[in-house]
Amino acid sequence: MLRMGGMMLLLAMVSGLSATEVEISAGSEQFLWEEFADNGEKLLDETGLRHFVAIRGSNHFDPLWSTSFMGRFYSGVVDYDGQTQLGDSVQTKVDYQGMRFEIGLSRRVGAIAMQPGASQWWLDFVLGNDFWRRHLRDTTLNDGITPVSGYTEYYSSLYGRLGSRYQSGAGLSAGFGAKLPFHTDEQITYAGETITLNPQGRLSLYAHLAYDFNPAWGIALAYDSYRFAKSDTVSVGSVIIWQPESSQDTLALSMHYRF
Repeated sequence: MLRMGGMMLLLAMVSGLSATEVEISAGSEQFLWEEFADNGEKLLDETGLRHFVAIRGSNHFDPLWSTSFMGRFYSGVVDYDGQTQLGDSVQTKVDYQGMRFEIGLSRRVGAIAMQPGASQWWLDFVLGNDFWRRHLRDTTLNDGITPVSGYTEYYSSLYGRLGSRYQSGAGLSAGFGAKLPFHTDEQITYAGETITLNPQGRLSLYAHLAYDFNPAWGIALAYDSYRFAKSDTVSVGSVIIWQPESSQDTLALSMHYRF
């Protein structure tokens, strides 16, 4: 997965060299991560704000086709409300740092797309790789005395997105579609041993709404999500480890500058 991530970064850099339009954005997102037991009971949730910066470029190499690249870097500290392996309630903080790279291919749809300044529909095909570090801080039980040790997880998720996008001639754009992670690595360290889990990705949704005040400046609201099934189990001595069914939802607000 690290090799794949390096390839994604290289392709993004190569695409950036030929970009005919570049967009820089920054903003914040409301973040939610949840995990569930086999019976559907919620085991934990993590909520809070994360902040990000991103760069996106596109190259309209043909009247009907364009390519794109995107690099996004994000971080934040969110609240954890869950339980220990023994079922005791516990609260702590979780540190997130991550980066995401995407390359895409888009096609205009409809004859009206050929008219300059006209409203346009696009079909978007995107391949992405998302890396993030999830660190649960040390804390105590609710008695304020009994210590609870934190731990760190490293994720790498390779996914594909397919969707449609509408651009009006008045600066308004909107899009929606589906995303499917088709390979995810989750690495944790237990008893001095590094363990890799592979939660299977499930289909999830994304959407965005944007408005350009002028050719350079604009604002955007975007929803994104992940869905993962319970991973296979891994044995470390007499201990069995797995990643429960998990979900992630974000709602982001950002400003962008285009040139």
